[in-house]
Amino acid sequence: TPERIQNKDYTNPYLKPYDHFQTSPFGKGPANIGFPGLFPKDANAILKFALSKFKLRVKKTTALHFDTKYRNKNLTNTPISNIPFVQREANVTEMHADFWIMELEKDDGSDTTEFIMQYSQTVYLEFFESDDKDEKGKLIRWPHVSINTLRKT
Repeated sequence: TPERIQNKDYTNPYLKPYDHFQTSPFGKGPANIGFPGLFPKDANAILKFALSKFKLRVKKTTALHFDTKYRNKNLTNTPISNIPFVQREANVTEMHADFWIMELEKDDGSDTTEFIMQYSQTVYLEFFESDDKDEKGKLIRWPHVSINTLRKT
């Protein structure tokens, strides 16, 4: 949910879309498909569904984590570059991403290696002034989440 807003519960009109899609998940499929829909509070639930729906047996997982919050002596500048339009309209100030590369067990017992990759990336966009008195002069931070499951062919 957005950060730097006064009422963080769903009584805040700013959060009404979250409330709606939490109680009425977007994309919910028929019972025989079992797709639970997309939930604002757990965008990664669809990744778990993809693994269970396709009954993929994972032999080995390699996890990669990237986060622009981390700094060291070699990385001291802002780690995100925006084009001027984006910076002016909805500045991206932070990003983190997780990638899971999974080697699958084959049903037929063959040696051919198959892989899938799942990822979840969150980019934080800042726009609109905060209505929270403790965050005076700051902008509201909106998380923009991208998720996917890819299969190597």
